Amino acid sequence: MTWTPDLIIGVAANLITALITTALFMQVLFQAPQRVENWLFATLMLLFAGTGVVGVLVHFAQPLDFHPRNAIYFATSLYAIAIVLLFVFSARFSNIQGRAVWIVSGIGVLLILYLLPSLWNDRVYVDFEPSSSGGQYHYKLASSGIPGLMALGIYQLLSSAVLYRYGYRHGRGLWVAPLILVGALVMFLIPWFDKFPKNAVAISAASLIMAYVVLQYQLFNPLVELNQRLGDTNTQLAQANARLIEANVRLAEASKLKSQFLATMSHELRTPLNSIIGYTELVLDGTYGTLTELQADRLEKVVRNGRNLLSLINDILDLSKIEAGRLELAIGPVNVVEMIDGVLSGIEVAAHAKNLTLVHDYTGLPNVMADPVRVRQILLNLVSNAVKFTHEGSITVRGRANAANGMVQISVIDSGIGIAEDDLLYIFDEFRQVDSSTTRRYEGTGLGLAITKRLVELHGGAIWVESTPGYGSTFNFTLPIAEESPDLVATDSAAFDSGVDQNAPLVLVIDDSPEAAGLIRDTLSSSGYQVLMAHSGLKGVELAQRTRPDVITLDIMMPGMNGWEVLEALKSDPATALIPVIIVSVVESQPLSLNVFAEGHLTKPVDRARLLKTIQSLLREPPVRPAGPILVVDDSFQDREIITAVLEREQFTVEAVEGGQQAIDWLQEHTAALVLLDLMMPDLSGFDVLHYIREQSLQPNVPVIVISAKDLTPQEQTYLHSRLAEIVQKRGLRPQELIRCVQDALINTPAGGG
Repeated sequence: MTWTPDLIIGVAANLITALITTALFMQVLFQAPQRVENWLFATLMLLFAGTGVVGVLVHFAQPLDFHPRNAIYFATSLYAIAIVLLFVFSARFSNIQGRAVWIVSGIGVLLILYLLPSLWNDRVYVDFEPSSSGGQYHYKLASSGIPGLMALGIYQLLSSAVLYRYGYRHGRGLWVAPLILVGALVMFLIPWFDKFPKNAVAISAASLIMAYVVLQYQLFNPLVELNQRLGDTNTQLAQANARLIEANVRLAEASKLKSQFLATMSHELRTPLNSIIGYTELVLDGTYGTLTELQADRLEKVVRNGRNLLSLINDILDLSKIEAGRLELAIGPVNVVEMIDGVLSGIEVAAHAKNLTLVHDYTGLPNVMADPVRVRQILLNLVSNAVKFTHEGSITVRGRANAANGMVQISVIDSGIGIAEDDLLYIFDEFRQVDSSTTRRYEGTGLGLAITKRLVELHGGAIWVESTPGYGSTFNFTLPIAEESPDLVATDSAAFDSGVDQNAPLVLVIDDSPEAAGLIRDTLSSSGYQVLMAHSGLKGVELAQRTRPDVITLDIMMPGMNGWEVLEALKSDPATALIPVIIVSVVESQPLSLNVFAEGHLTKPVDRARLLKTIQSLLREPPVRPAGPILVVDDSFQDREIITAVLEREQFTVEAVEGGQQAIDWLQEHTAALVLLDLMMPDLSGFDVLHYIREQSLQPNVPVIVISAKDLTPQEQTYLHSRLAEIVQKRGLRPQELIRCVQDALINTPAGGG
């Protein structure tokens, strides 16, 4: 056997064909989930691979001492079946339906039924003779075989035309494959191409084109398939997404349009959710009657999941504002030590529930220049993730200042499940988690880290992650150091005033920091209160049981018995259960404190006026009841009804109107004790109503509380504060928070605010 150039080319071409088609067969074989298209494509590639393998064997017929007739017949049979299967697969992949598919498929079946018997009865190929060199066999096309092969070529032209005419989007490119195979048949009839491996080259080219078309659109990618199914079964969602995409294109044209769109979406999405949550809480509180234990349990689930959905909406809106360049930061010096303390305090219950240890390693850090609300959001996202993905061990928050680059580096270290190296590349991408099973097991949208990264970068910092699967992760981020960082701990300079009236209300201050407790003591003593101080949780519980104070202020982050444990001990003891407790911590948000039966919440450093107002509102005296009604101004019927029900349950007189102009008309004829004012209304906005009240009305000093779901810019907040309006976010507002805000506003104007 002599290795001639023709032999080398023929063997190589058929071998390449076999390898290419086998590789495509294997790739499709292991795709999941399996669909009909997968099996059709895999079978097609297997048939083509068979022709390539047989083509290699035929070239070695003489050395292997076998006659190639049956092998050539077998390869031709595989090829003919593959031609018909190619059309069936392409039609299904291209989503072609109707009579044309059935007609062409039927013609293909009839063609095979005619061609295969002719082939195996020696009516297609004749005169098989060994060549003088190279080990090949030569054969000729019988005259009776020409019609069959011509019919096969015509069939391929017909199938190509149908695929081109009716092909749907991504599958239309498949019409080229049959044309390439037709070219091989044409070359078979031309003697000049007798030694050229036409079938192998044509099959390889057709297979690669099909693979390009199919894999380009990732038909066999499970995630894409899942998205397609979701899109097919939820037409309304697809239409909403289309509207959002169109809106985003318009928003890109002008900053004003972006602002209007985001404000509208914020209002329209949050308003119905707030109504659902508000009505449900009214039912839970017994406003509409007594509930069974089962009913209360189910409604609590409604509230909890409603708040989760509200949190998701807030995340999406935050991301939208960041991408639109509209997120405005209120930059100023931030005590990062107190900020971390507050976040860890808030997450402590969840960590202890999983027996996780919280390690503090960040003392002595300087202040940073940042937006305190956003810094808290960054810390809370990272620490919450650490708790979520850690089942045992510890969570460490470490802080270090680097004077050389003027940055503070904060690290959140966990001993959790860790992150694979490949997943680290997109860990900060939107809507991404390390795999789909993570979303199902731990819940979440994958927005938290994306927002965290954007917020850090908006502050001029950087964020990165280091992780080893099975051993935990470390998330690091940096923030710029403030130019001036004052001392972080106040000194205790005031002495206890022993001349306080012994009949005055008694306040017990529980705080392990003598300086912090001393500041509260001095404020209360100078205002006529009696004060007792306890510098440990255990001592605080003992003093409360012995002295029965009128009010207790309670720190959370204390060694030994922490604030949550103290609160549980106080509320579980009938002797102290009814004593009002005010949580005093660095955590600004109130819901966690109120959910665990504390009656109030103050943020360190404690504002003197708010401390006194809060204690006064909790003392065992009748609550403030104004002479005039409270005016509720809101264009949402549901919100008006919920707010009215909450206030009337507390024996307040309420007048509710649905628009800004109605509010002005009412104020021209009546006197209000307090105005609860929405901002986004169709006729006159809350800003217009507030301007009228302060500049033109007969009650320029009436207290006003703005209750709105609108995300306020720093300029809008400044405007409202300059007109003496308190601001309360409507999203997540609980009934007890609303009552407390109303009581605080009425304390200084008990007779009505004129």
